[in-house]
Amino acid sequence: MASTPERLDALTGLRFVAAAAVFVYHVPSWLQVPAFNPGPLGQVAVGYFFVLSGFILAHVYRRDDAPLSTGRFYLARFARVWPLHAVCLLAMLVIRPASLPHTTEQGLHLLAHVALLQGWTWDSDFALAWNGPAWSLSVEALFYAVFPLLVVRRTRTLFVVYAVCCLGNAALYATADHLAATRPDRIPNLAYLASSFPLPRLQEFVLGICAHAAWRHCTSRAGSGRWIATVWEVGALAAAVMCFFAFSSGQWGAAWISSGTAPITVGALSMGPGLSWAFALTIALCAAGNGWVSWALATRGMVYLGEISYAVYLVHTPAIALVSERMQGFAFLWHVPLVVGAAVTLAAAGWLHALVEVPARQAILARGAGLGKRLHVYGAAAGVAVRARAFHVITAIGIGGLAMGLWSKPTAYDFARGIVRESASALRGVRYADNQELLGATLFANTGGLTCWIAMAGGEPAGAGATIEARTGEGVFVHTLAAQLETAVAADGTRTTVITAQAGLHQLIGASVLALVVRGANEAVVAPLSGPVGADRASLELLRLP
Repeated sequence: MASTPERLDALTGLRFVAAAAVFVYHVPSWLQVPAFNPGPLGQVAVGYFFVLSGFILAHVYRRDDAPLSTGRFYLARFARVWPLHAVCLLAMLVIRPASLPHTTEQGLHLLAHVALLQGWTWDSDFALAWNGPAWSLSVEALFYAVFPLLVVRRTRTLFVVYAVCCLGNAALYATADHLAATRPDRIPNLAYLASSFPLPRLQEFVLGICAHAAWRHCTSRAGSGRWIATVWEVGALAAAVMCFFAFSSGQWGAAWISSGTAPITVGALSMGPGLSWAFALTIALCAAGNGWVSWALATRGMVYLGEISYAVYLVHTPAIALVSERMQGFAFLWHVPLVVGAAVTLAAAGWLHALVEVPARQAILARGAGLGKRLHVYGAAAGVAVRARAFHVITAIGIGGLAMGLWSKPTAYDFARGIVRESASALRGVRYADNQELLGATLFANTGGLTCWIAMAGGEPAGAGATIEARTGEGVFVHTLAAQLETAVAADGTRTTVITAQAGLHQLIGASVLALVVRGANEAVVAPLSGPVGADRASLELLRLP
């Protein structure tokens, strides 16, 4: 009789960390968070999932006492992945009915997404349509298809396969960079082909299988002490973080990309393959479970979050899309939709895990059962999941997030008027050229630098093209800041437009006096108030820097 594979709870907890990273990566696409650029954090987290997938599948199925049944394996993978994917895809169509197919071609595109074939293209718009994160499932489908061919191979053969994958990717990157130099119009397609097409990502999956073979060999020897293991775990995590910054936002990666040297290669490696060795090392060390990091990841709460991480990954886009469309006008209270979006995502993931993911998988895998028996299995599994204490906690978090959103909306209406109360009374009476009156303005410091809030009343908003120019008191140009315009309507009908702009401290170096020139889409400017910046200019001096 086959033995049950050892539980690797630390890796389950680590799955939630990666899913949370994908959520953070998608926040700027849906919610207005000032001065926040996560770089390729989401793609990197997906690369971690690819390595982990190879490691876990090898741990579960690559055993001498339990030969792999190919048919059973494919059914188990289908039951694990597809039901939740179908529900989240349907949710996105309901939330955004305008995205429903209107032509035969669009209908075929939707069928490709249903069948997990959307990744087999070099058009990123096609692959990321509807529920964008699901593109990685088409890559996972390739992994599942080839896994039965890999599971029976010797360890030495697996490392040879990995080397072949690396060489194949190197040839693909070199070819893509050559074509990009001769056909710049094809760069987006070539970048997708090198970084997101299923075949190149096979390298990370095979590395995960190889990492499991190495881990199984090493665990047969004496383990290290708790503190030494912790140092190794922290070192592996630090190596992954350093590689991420080197590729995405570090000076080395930025200089390499800006120089035009191998942009496709650098871009593809930054999506995960360049960090895959650090991922494999981290996974193997956390699987050993000897350090404090793996102990923290294996706690009960983290394990539950890891169990719902697949639901978090698939449902977070529909959840924050719903929040962003229902909570307009929060640019000056951006943390409210962020907290609400996170709470709704967690609650939705908990419910989908309890009512779709777990019971559907058990019902599909029920052996020799008819429809009635499968429905009974489904109901029993759903009942167990709903009664879990962690499920109740997640539900309470979701209710709290929704309550916060409902309570904060009136607060947002009054917030713009609060700017007026905090601003100098001398600002009153200044008018835009389109008859909008300047009510007040203020600057405040935060971790990203400085945020400027300017409240206007009367007329219509200046338009989405408003900008704020940062200049010194002598009129020397420092930087142009893109501005966001949001309109809040109070209960008494007062309409207040809030112009929000974020300035990083590195953008303001050399400005002994910061003068902000507010420009609308029609080139209207705020009338002179203090600190002249030029004969044909107008300025609003808001802050003196030391």
